[in-house]
Amino acid sequence: MESRPKGRLFVILAVASDPDVNRMGATADSPVMRLPARRRLLALAGAAALLAVVAAPVAGPSASAATGKSVVVRNIKFNPGSLTIARGSTVTWRFDDETTKHNVISRGAKRFKSSPVKGSGTYSVRFTRRGIYRYVCSLHIGMKGTITVR
Repeated sequence: MESRPKGRLFVILAVASDPDVNRMGATADSPVMRLPARRRLLALAGAAALLAVVAAPVAGPSASAATGKSVVVRNIKFNPGSLTIARGSTVTWRFDDETTKHNVISRGAKRFKSSPVKGSGTYSVRFTRRGIYRYVCSLHIGMKGTITVR
């Protein structure tokens, strides 16, 4: 049995490279069939490339790299302690302190939802309004940070 690649891209390329493309459903007077074989192949390859770009999966949480920043929580400190981000960006706190638990508690006039107590894992907040957001770890005096949203 012949092994063939799966997916729509294979179908488009198979049609483009098959000299008997008419047997696969195209009529002799269709706009694509009126093109010379080489141009027909290029047109279908271009359509396949466009389909591949359009059908590419949208990135999930890692998309925040383009519109977000990270704060590492380790050694009784937020690093960096101060961030400036664009409105609509996401900040992810990365808890990297297995032996010591921390949290992120919003303080001040501008607030966001606070995190649970964690020693590992992440916690993310999307900031949709401009302003200065202050936060602390309620378990460790002096452990604080600031997010400025522009």
